[in-house]
Amino acid sequence: MGPILQELLDGVKSRSQFELLRGYMETFPLVDLSRRHYVEASSLRNHCRSRGIQAGAVDFLIATVCIHENFPLLTADNDFFHIARHSKLMLVPVDS
Repeated sequence: MGPILQELLDGVKSRSQFELLRGYMETFPLVDLSRRHYVEASSLRNHCRSRGIQAGAVDFLIATVCIHENFPLLTADNDFFHIARHSKLMLVPVDS
């Protein structure tokens, strides 16, 4: 989805790395987001917040899309590990 693509591209340090990564990412289709995704991301965020879990709105949007599309999320971000404990989010952990 777009926010993941943007986060990946935001993290590169040089123009050549940016172009290389952008080229690799061209082969992956983007998931179209709907109103349902945003509403359910807010519901998940409220659910997690009631259990003391804090994370950004985009993290909950990413988690929601992964849950609904049955995509495992490759991550080293601890926020997603907390979200996964309170949802059906499937994770593929990586070392950071």
